[in-house]
Amino acid sequence: MDKDKLDRMLLDVQQARNTLLHLVVSEGDYSREQRVHLVDSLNNFLNLEESIRFIKNGKYFWRSDLQTMLGNLQGDFWAVFDHYTTVFYDVSHK
Repeated sequence: MDKDKLDRMLLDVQQARNTLLHLVVSEGDYSREQRVHLVDSLNNFLNLEESIRFIKNGKYFWRSDLQTMLGNLQGDFWAVFDHYTTVFYDVSHK
């Protein structure tokens, strides 16, 4: 994975977070459970952005550490989007 792919991943995460923020502003009529999942999703996206920036801006990593971080990042990326697209969606459509 190179810096261009990390930039693309960061852009995807930021766009998803902005979409959530837009939902909060435009559709402010959420149940307590839905709001909890929205906040969880927003926090997950912010943490993911922080992880991407940490790796992208890092200067010196051992190759094995970098491989581990990139593997964790990829797993976190899919987990965050899965939570956003399934858990929040399922709760919103009860």
